[in-house]
Amino acid sequence: MAMSRPNDSAGRTNGGPRTLHLTDSGETGGAETVFAQLVEAAEQRGENIAAVVPDDRWLAQRLRKAQVEPIIQPSKGSFNIALAYRIYSLMRQRRGALIHAHLLGSGVYAAAVGLVLRRPVIAVFHGASDLADSGVMIAAKRWLLRRSHVTVVAVSGAVQQALLDWGLTEERMIVIPNGVDTSDYAPGPSQLLRHELGLAAQARIVGAMGDVRKVKAYHVFVRAAAKVIEQMPEVHFVAAGDGTKADIEALRRLGSELGISSNLHFIGFRSEGAELFRSMDVFVSSAESEGLPLSFLEAMGCCVPIAATANDGAQRLLNATGGGLLSPVGDTAALATNILDLLADRQLASSLGAAGRAAVERDFSLAATLKRYADLAVRLTSGTPRE
Repeated sequence: MAMSRPNDSAGRTNGGPRTLHLTDSGETGGAETVFAQLVEAAEQRGENIAAVVPDDRWLAQRLRKAQVEPIIQPSKGSFNIALAYRIYSLMRQRRGALIHAHLLGSGVYAAAVGLVLRRPVIAVFHGASDLADSGVMIAAKRWLLRRSHVTVVAVSGAVQQALLDWGLTEERMIVIPNGVDTSDYAPGPSQLLRHELGLAAQARIVGAMGDVRKVKAYHVFVRAAAKVIEQMPEVHFVAAGDGTKADIEALRRLGSELGISSNLHFIGFRSEGAELFRSMDVFVSSAESEGLPLSFLEAMGCCVPIAATANDGAQRLLNATGGGLLSPVGDTAALATNILDLLADRQLASSLGAAGRAAVERDFSLAATLKRYADLAVRLTSGTPRE
């Protein structure tokens, strides 16, 4: 954990506000990656920070690599008194100036503690799926998140609209898009997946990235794969992401029933990042819902064209950037057709990849995202009262 540094009258360290970063998910994923990026950037700026995570999994391990020792505090339960008290105690002990929370559960706890301590709160929402199962006391959650000390951040216009539909207001809501490091996620050849899977150099690879869970609709990905392989047997489909053994086995059984087992690969979570994307000819998302998917931006940064189902987040992003082709949510045949078009027409694939890269450089750089969050934190804490 970051060391204490001298404070000024606004409750800030020399490097910025004393901030407690909080999330209720420690798995792999886009929201968790953004959380880590923000904590790592604050540490590099020399801020006095604390990072509270629910378990000792991927996120905690990543933070340790950045020399930030996480505070492990379980967050399960409809009303976790231990979590609320831990946040309150940490803010009092560290004379915290700001709580920066991610996802609905953490946002609500942060809003409650911030209300008691008269401290500002940033509550970041990464997707509409977080609102689908709001649990008990929905009215109380909305009430807390509408208070004047809370600034709600949506990572995209689609997430902003979902929050408005859920019952929040625009008054203290802003959009800060996710960003990627364009020097890391950049175009270039890679044979990583072909070498690892023992494939020929001319094999075509269609990839998906993200944990295996219901909202990602991987069964659509597998069924679309079967339609593509029927016409292009040299194509291999690779899915990178964690999932339960039962869920992954169910998808493998589906692949076996469709006769594509030898062309379908579930490789689990991988840390290679950009090199994985550079191994792909096409990036695919079959998700039912997305906010501003970090995997899309990473693929675009690597000049990889995208074939995606047109949920609100994917549709807004690809329509704005021209980085890929869209098909109706759940429409296996249409998704397969788009994948086939991108594999067959290299000029089309190249032009969409170039458009995606240009959009990332222009609108979705990690440096710009981090600066917007840092500026927001300083603005919110400029009038923070002293203990």
